[in-house]
Amino acid sequence: GITNFVADMVNKKAAFAKTATEEDFIDALATMIVAQRVIEPTNVYVEVQAYDSARSNIKYILNQLQLQKKVSELVQNSIDFTEDMDSIEAAQEAGNRLANTAMQYDSSVYTCVFIPSDGGQIPPNAEKYRREALNYYQSFKEDLSTLLKLGSAAQLAKAQALADARTKALPPVLFKTADGTRKT
Repeated sequence: GITNFVADMVNKKAAFAKTATEEDFIDALATMIVAQRVIEPTNVYVEVQAYDSARSNIKYILNQLQLQKKVSELVQNSIDFTEDMDSIEAAQEAGNRLANTAMQYDSSVYTCVFIPSDGGQIPPNAEKYRREALNYYQSFKEDLSTLLKLGSAAQLAKAQALADARTKALPPVLFKTADGTRKT
């Protein structure tokens, strides 16, 4: 009957489920490295009140890099490809926070957009959100570092090479300096 049909479908789906390879794991590590590079200039953007630039980078990480999906893949596959079991538990906790931290960072920066500066001076109520944003920035970077500890030296070297190639292909706008030029 229907129970057998459902059981049969579940078994077929399991049979076709993609088995993760070490390349998938390295790909997810590379995404974390790229996210690290894209988030890097955002604290300066917040400092110089270039809030739209900061938000563009955060949104890029969340949407284009598909942060949550890649974090989930990384953590799930770490069981098969990570030798340090202690780092897996820490990475699970960091992974659970990471996308939310990025969203909170974005929200704090977004709030600053609507608090006009006073002749270039930062009003006290904007300073509160700027500090909050920079705290989220720091938390995000720490959680990314924790996730990268899942990779061995050899895996991280491969991920680094992959991340280098991907970074070259990223939109230059993600790496502009405070004066609007591209950072190399």
